[in-house]
This record gives sequence, structure tokens and C-alpha cells, in this order.
Amino acid sequence: MLEIVNCHFLKSQKTQCFSTKYTKNKAINSLWTLRGLCDLCGLSLSTFYRGALILNLLFLFDENSHSQVKEEKQLHFTGNEKVDLFAAKNISSPPQETIMMSGGKKSVMLAAGLSFLLPGAGEYYTESFWQSGIFFAAEVTGITVGLVYNNKAIDQTTFFKSYADKHWNVVKYVEWIYENISTWGITNEYPTIDEIIIANNQYPWKRVNWNKITELERAIGGSFSHTLPRRPEQQYYELIGKYHQFRAGWSDYDSTFADYTIPNRRDAAISPNFTYYSKERGKANDYYTIAKRAVNLVLLNHILSAIDAAISANVFNNQFSSQLQFQEERTAYGISYNPVVNMKLKF
Repeated sequence: MLEIVNCHFLKSQKTQCFSTKYTKNKAINSLWTLRGLCDLCGLSLSTFYRGALILNLLFLFDENSHSQVKEEKQLHFTGNEKVDLFAAKNISSPPQETIMMSGGKKSVMLAAGLSFLLPGAGEYYTESFWQSGIFFAAEVTGITVGLVYNNKAIDQTTFFKSYADKHWNVVKYVEWIYENISTWGITNEYPTIDEIIIANNQYPWKRVNWNKITELERAIGGSFSHTLPRRPEQQYYELIGKYHQFRAGWSDYDSTFADYTIPNRRDAAISPNFTYYSKERGKANDYYTIAKRAVNLVLLNHILSAIDAAISANVFNNQFSSQLQFQEERTAYGISYNPVVNMKLKF
């Protein structure tokens, strides 16, 4: 009995082998048709005949086995090398193997992660291009607004601090307190003016003892709700333009202004510089507020974009599914496997 083995190499990197057995008589009758194979292999005709004779003799010695071997398949040689090598109309073919694969699905976690890092990236991954553009534009806008207004706030802060250093004088403020010392009704001990103004320097904030100023303000008590922080602390620049207590330190303050202790004349005690400075400092605070809100919106945009990307991925996966299978096709040249894609789109 003659056995021919065919091996098929599949794309899955698996090799399947199938054997076909031939009985003695069929093999003997088929030997004379091997000429096509010899021509294909470049063998001479004499070599073919020698081989055929030897095979016939071998099969003749096995007469008893002829009746015991069941004919399973036949192989016919035509002399055409393509047909003889690959055609097998009556030879059992390998069982059809279908390879199923899922394709086109989007990872929900990947989509959310991409958008959390860069808003719009996850939507682009899930092919939600309009949403991707919206979230990315919001990101760019938020960052731009935050940077612009943060820079404006820094510039405005530099401006109002410079204005305060030029127009508010701590020495003038201390002198005003001592000029009206009897007005405050001080009962506790307090430092003298000479203990507070200790140097003659062009910069007023370097001429005073800040600790002694604090003692004086605390001794006055009631009428003074705050103590003056040291320059250049942030609170220093805030308080001098916020509370009437520090109005006398401004360069345009006039002692003829209404007395601070008269409640209904408090507004009259405020100098133009005090009012202007308060507004300019307020602008800086407004700029910082806008910049802070822009940063908060950017962070919120990251979170919302991540959530939206996860939803978009889930919607995409529910709308689209595809399957790829390889179907067997038998031709005159053998068996081939053709890819077939099945896609489903839901609306």
C-alpha cells in the first residue's frame, strides 16, 4: 500500500498533515502515469521506467495483502505537473477550519486614560472626532486663559506694590499716630516715637522698629482693629489699601480730612491714592481669580473627557463588531484559504 502525506501550513502557525493510502493495484496502474512527475523533476525517461519496473515487482510479491487492503482513495496522474502535484479531486481534504477573531473594538480603559492625560485623545481613539475636537479646544482655551491672566496678575501685583512703596510711608503713619495720641485714650504703656523711628534711611520701611509699631497698635486697642505686618509680606500690601486705620500713611493724606473716629465721616478720611490703590490691587486679585478658575476648568475638562471617552468606547463597541474567518476553497491547483470578514454596525 502506498501512502502519500500532505501537510498544510496555516496562518495560525499550526501544521496539519493528512495522509491518503492507495492499494497495490491502483499504485501499479498509476506508476505508468508518473511521467509527468519525472518531467517536472528533470529525470530522464529511462530512470522513470526503471523505477516503475521495480515498484511493480515489489507489489507483485504482495498478492495476499491485496484482498485485505480496502481501497480508500485513488490518485490519477495526468502528466501535467501542476495538476498532478496539487489537484486532488478524490483525495480527502483537511477538515475546514474556521478562525474567528474579533476586530475593531476599543479599550474602555485605554480611551479613558488617554483623555485623562490629554483631553480629546480618547475620543479620537474611539473615532468620536467632533467630541475630540471640542475637548481639545477646551483644553487649549483653558490653558491659554490661565497663563494669560496669571501673567496679567503678576504684572498687576508688581505694579500695585511699586505704587505702594512710592506712595505709602510707614514713618508718616507712625507720626500721625503720635500726633493724635490723646485721641486714642491709651491706658497702657506704649513705646515712644524715638523707639520706633530708629534710623534715617531713604526707604521708610528700613527706618522703623516693626516690633515696637506692633506694641503701639496693641496698646491703642479699640480703634485699631489690625496690626501692621512687615513689609514686604503680602498682608502688608493688602491691609494698607483695605482698612481706614492705615489711611494716614498715604502721601496725599491731609490732616484736615475728617477725623477717623467719626463713623459717618469715614469716607471723607480716605485719600485719592488710597482709593486708586485699592482698585489696582483689586484688579490683580480679579486676574488671579480668573486664572485659578481656568486651571480648575482644565482639571475638570480632563475628568469629563476621560468619562466621555470611556462612554464613547463602550458605545463604539456596542455599535460595531467584526469577525474574520478563513474559508476553504478547492481549486484545480489545490486548497486555498480565503479570508472572509463579517461586520455588524448598529444604529
